[in-house]
Amino acid sequence: MERLRTRFPDTLVLAFDPQGSAAATEASYSSRLAGAPDDLAVCCGFLDHVRGRSADPAERTALAFALENVRLQEASR
Repeated sequence: MERLRTRFPDTLVLAFDPQGSAAATEASYSSRLAGAPDDLAVCCGFLDHVRGRSADPAERTALAFALENVRLQEASR
């Protein structure tokens, strides 16, 4: 990796994902969320991505409340 960084100083990560591997066939995180219908779906999708499980009803309610508060604050500006 150090030899690569000498030649390509802006290299952050080197990954090998051969064609046909699970990583090559799965949609990226950003492409999965690109079609999200609303901000709540994006937030819940993030929780699912980082925790490996969906938001429970209480978490969905808390997120919806937080998003609504942000919308109200932005509208009052």
